[in-house]
Amino acid sequence: MTDIVKKVNRGVPPQERTLTISGADVSTGDVFMVEESMGRAAKKVFVDAGDYIAMRFNVYHMVYPQRDGRDLMTTAHLPNLALGGRIKDSTTALVELAPDETFELDGTPVSDIEFQTVSGNFTIILT
Repeated sequence: MTDIVKKVNRGVPPQERTLTISGADVSTGDVFMVEESMGRAAKKVFVDAGDYIAMRFNVYHMVYPQRDGRDLMTTAHLPNLALGGRIKDSTTALVELAPDETFELDGTPVSDIEFQTVSGNFTIILT
């Protein structure tokens, strides 16, 4: 189980960066760190499975607690930004693709991809 980072050209504006992952880049149990690779979360994911593949797309959210009653009256309604925490959201669930199937995920910012099962060739394009 390895965290994999594949850097892209940072000279390209963030909204125009793309990244391609193939079966040679990862194996079962690996986590591909999309956010660290692209400098941002992927907005769109396209998967073309040549063989069976199972993966989980993870998204991370920042959560900020509300201030308690001891704060000044003027700031009590604001979240406490100093105590924010990052939580992992894997509700996109497990995606399993049979040979020669395709999958597209649009509108969900993907921060990393956990590969549950990898067998053979596949291509993932992140934009």
